[in-house]
Amino acid sequence: MKSKKILLIVFMALMLIASSMNFVYADSYSVTMGTDKTNYAEEQVVEITVSLSNVNSNAGLYGLNGKLDYDTDVFEQISSNETTGATEDITALNGWGSVTYNGADGVFSTVTTSPLTTGTQQIMKIKLKVKKGAPLGKATVMLSNLEASNGDEDITTTPASISVNIKDPSEIGEEIPPAGETPAPESPSPSPKPIVTPSSSAQLPQGGSNNGKLPQTGLTDYAAPVIIGALVISLIAFIAYRRYKDI
Repeated sequence: MKSKKILLIVFMALMLIASSMNFVYADSYSVTMGTDKTNYAEEQVVEITVSLSNVNSNAGLYGLNGKLDYDTDVFEQISSNETTGATEDITALNGWGSVTYNGADGVFSTVTTSPLTTGTQQIMKIKLKVKKGAPLGKATVMLSNLEASNGDEDITTTPASISVNIKDPSEIGEEIPPAGETPAPESPSPSPKPIVTPSSSAQLPQGGSNNGKLPQTGLTDYAAPVIIGALVISLIAFIAYRRYKDI
């Protein structure tokens, strides 16, 4: 009987510990890629828009880095300044900082001073020019080794990719401009502006670096169910103790 009392006390202690635990939920997001069309001919430029999607982060996402992979037999190689990493072929969008890019290994990085906490936001645009005489068929562009920072840790996600078709100009039905000439841009169709909810408490140090650390507090939406569940478990444990304390 004494052993039963000990087990009951241990059980109650575990319930009390569980009720006082601070539950932490990992941030989540995904990366998506999009183009305005799927068919291209030689010497045309493929413009790929990269977005952070399905963002759910209490502290907010400050930056993204990863690796750009593409077929250099199909596309001209993106070049960058060896010292600064600046490139004209990858540009930042919606307040994200200038993208740094290493042409040797394809690694890129970009940060923002307005961390993204929820929803979807376009963050950068990649331009890839189709080589003259490029092989026809499907060509895939991929972003891999993706990591986003919330100021406290780096969060990984699955690679993102998009495929386009390289076709003969006669199949596309467009007049391909001679090399060195740029066609007049088409008027883009209006699109809804993405909704971004910046965190009021999340600030980067001066200069745009994401070295500042912020505590990861978890998702407050789960606080009420967790507390209620813990109280129910504690109540059950107390009733069991009162019933069996004289065993």
